[in-house]
Amino acid sequence: MLLRGTQNAPKFNGMTPALLLHFLEDVDLFGTGAVINNAAKISTAIKYADLEEAKGWELLNEATANPADWDAFITTVKKIAKELTGTAALTFNTLSKNIGPNQ
Repeated sequence: MLLRGTQNAPKFNGMTPALLLHFLEDVDLFGTGAVINNAAKISTAIKYADLEEAKGWELLNEATANPADWDAFITTVKKIAKELTGTAALTFNTLSKNIGPNQ
């Protein structure tokens, strides 16, 4: 996997929800290439996202599910992004107000 913050590493800042799909596809592609499991892909997506988004995504049950389910995680993140389009995007504060901790 590429180092977080480097030029070619996947990035998502939450301010452009339209780029979320590309970000998740990049994490999936790099994760598959690095032969990491679903839990590591979820952890990587959280780590590569901007800090405010990462804090929100960590609240999702799908982020800590055992066994980890990458598809469920990305489905939930995309659903929330769609619901929040036009608002403060996917920041910690917005997510916690809309879904609550570990709902």
